[in-house]
Amino acid sequence: MGWEEGSNIGMLILDLVPKKERKRSSEEVANALRKKLSQIPGIEELTFETADPLETLILGGEKPVTVKIFGYDLEKTNLAAEKVKQMLKSIGGVTDIEISRKKGKPEIWIVVDRDKAAFSGSGTASIASQVRNLFHGKKSTKFREAGDEYDILIRMREKDRESLKDLMESPIRLLSGKTVPLKSLAHMEIHSGPSSIERESRERVIKVGGYLFKRKLSDVLSDLRVQLHNFTPPPGVTVKISGAVEEQAKAFRTLFFSLILGMILVYMVMASQFESFLHPLIIMFSVPFALTGVIWMLFLTGQTFNVDSLLGTVILIGIVVNNGIILVDYTNRLLRSGMELKEAVLKAGLRRVRPVLMTSLTTIFGLMPLALMRGEGSEEWNSLGLAAIGGLSLSTLVTLVLIPTLYYLAERRIQRLHGKG
Repeated sequence: MGWEEGSNIGMLILDLVPKKERKRSSEEVANALRKKLSQIPGIEELTFETADPLETLILGGEKPVTVKIFGYDLEKTNLAAEKVKQMLKSIGGVTDIEISRKKGKPEIWIVVDRDKAAFSGSGTASIASQVRNLFHGKKSTKFREAGDEYDILIRMREKDRESLKDLMESPIRLLSGKTVPLKSLAHMEIHSGPSSIERESRERVIKVGGYLFKRKLSDVLSDLRVQLHNFTPPPGVTVKISGAVEEQAKAFRTLFFSLILGMILVYMVMASQFESFLHPLIIMFSVPFALTGVIWMLFLTGQTFNVDSLLGTVILIGIVVNNGIILVDYTNRLLRSGMELKEAVLKAGLRRVRPVLMTSLTTIFGLMPLALMRGEGSEEWNSLGLAAIGGLSLSTLVTLVLIPTLYYLAERRIQRLHGKG
């Protein structure tokens, strides 16, 4: 499933009681557990994920705050990763900081003295093959009995391969037929190699990431950028901020494109309906005030401008222009019936207050449960509901005054240009 495995690794999945039956959030519970478990001797690393494990797996498992370090040299990238880890530790609000490249398992290297091997008439490949056969075994033949076949492996006795000393005493047969211990042709070194090497876009990458606790992502990233600006990575190493901010930027670009495209399409539909380029433009003046209402509502309720609130803003585009369409369409009908401009604007405003308010209030009350619910997962939808309510409330109030005023000024100017006013 993509999670780490090993005899030294453990994982627990805990289900909390329903949100209404507890006073602490899942992040606060995780923080309390972190403090208690970190006091247990022998625990080197602790990671708490408050998201759904399946959701984490689908999204790639990247933490909200992630720094990617690219470079071919393992030692240089490991050093850079440790420095970035210390940076994240010094920034408040970042927890469970870990490096994706785990410490390698110890390896035993048998380094053959090529001069001695050549003098004895044995090659490196021959020595390596003999050591492998002595410890791992070599299939020499098969034993057949009653139609069954059994491989016969030949290797040293278990008591002769129990220690590193036994390894260096392994008998190596030379081309001359003589047998010498391995230590006379090679020496032993103990190293540590990476258990795995991650790659991205065909480059080696190592990730340093952590989770947020009681701090906004934007504030953490601001502090991180300052520290990375003062950090000079080793030659051949590049550092890039990733994680939630990267995914958020992609989502923002997509939704902003949808927002602009929605405004263009709405304008085109209204232009064809009114057979005018001016009247739809007047109606579209209510959109900026809807955006202002979104910002004020999020500010007053302590919500952030995130993907959900931006989605609510996109939904607003089709709703806020509806009130303007009601006013402009009725005013046009009154003008076509022969009524004077000023009288038509005033009468349309009075006659269409009720429909405009009914449309807005039914939408606002319909969004109330979305904005006010406090059950499990409500954090995902509160900002969407609040953004839509804030934008619609302010745009409705402004529409009742601004749209008739702009309509009157624009039509009076047109009448004067045609010599009618």
